[in-house]
Amino acid sequence: MTVPFHRAARVSTMLLFSIAINVALVAAVIYAGFFAKNSKPPISNTPGASIGTASSGDKVEALGRIQPTNGLIGVFGPPGERVIDYKTQVGNKVEAGAVLGVFSGEDERKLAQTALEKQIDEAKALKKAIESSRDAKLAEIDAEAKQAEAGLAEDKATIVAKVRAAQARRKNALEERDRLERVRLDGVRVSEQELSQFTLVVELAEAEMAGADAQLKKIDAQQAQSKESIRAKKVSVEAEATRAAAQVPLASLEAAQSTATRKLQNGTFLAPTAGTVVRIMTKPGETISTMPILQLADTTRMGVLAEVYETDVGRLREWLAKGPVTVEVEARPITGTSGPAKPLRGTVTGLDKVSTVIAKNVLTPLGPREDADRRVVEVLVDLEPTPGIENYIGVQVRARFVGPK
Repeated sequence: MTVPFHRAARVSTMLLFSIAINVALVAAVIYAGFFAKNSKPPISNTPGASIGTASSGDKVEALGRIQPTNGLIGVFGPPGERVIDYKTQVGNKVEAGAVLGVFSGEDERKLAQTALEKQIDEAKALKKAIESSRDAKLAEIDAEAKQAEAGLAEDKATIVAKVRAAQARRKNALEERDRLERVRLDGVRVSEQELSQFTLVVELAEAEMAGADAQLKKIDAQQAQSKESIRAKKVSVEAEATRAAAQVPLASLEAAQSTATRKLQNGTFLAPTAGTVVRIMTKPGETISTMPILQLADTTRMGVLAEVYETDVGRLREWLAKGPVTVEVEARPITGTSGPAKPLRGTVTGLDKVSTVIAKNVLTPLGPREDADRRVVEVLVDLEPTPGIENYIGVQVRARFVGPK
């Protein structure tokens, strides 16, 4: 059987194409296996430039970002308020307690505090008036008591005088009657009428003395009653004054004033610490949320927060156990992109600069073949002073930790 020429040619072409595809697949598998065997997950912060997690036994490489050594300090405000105006701008250095801006509710808070101050003054004046009224009533009671005591004392003195007079008459009458009785015993005639007259005088004097004694007891009882009445009146006046003073809301007003003062202080846009304004996050007129209004930082001390790969941090700790570790920082945006860049230099001073928490990376390499999902440990590097570096907060860099020789 003879096969047509065009049909045989088509079969040969398809066979050759199939063989070529299989050869390409085998070559790709071999290349991928060789690459996977001889490469490590790279880290990069610029396209086309990759560095390994540990390029050699005496170096550890990692991504990092420029930041103030003491971090960024967020300045917050009362949620719901609005920033009316700023009294500073990015790059300004401020002292602790400096006014950074004005909130929308500041005038209302000042008015509320002023109103409470006036109410407190009025409450204090009212309380003072109540105390003055109490003192006046107590003085009046004391005056009445003295007047009553003086009257009773005068009555008592009068009665005592009467008693003494009655005692004198009784004594004279008794003496005269005794004399007449002795005279009569001597034989002198004395009439019974005369004797009975002196006896009557004695009886009248004794009756007067008994009445006076009853009056003195009555006066003593009146004095005791008067003292008890005065005490009761004073207690009543004191209780009335205490009740009236308790109705004056001085304590609650003072508490409200403390709250208003605290709100005014918290509502005043002040710098919590000295530093440089590095970022303004809320525009004038915007409503304040739970996010910072702006950020401050001490830009005199700058550093790098590096994300060291979890498999390299053990070696870094071993180096730090022997002393500080030198770090070379490649930062193209800072040092320039043309020609060989001179790296920045820094130091990890001790183990306290190495975090003890392993977490997912924040910084992501930009290369298409880079490992974007890594487990890292944060390490703080202190940079040597570099002019203008404070203008590059947040720039992604590459850090190379150099082990001891």
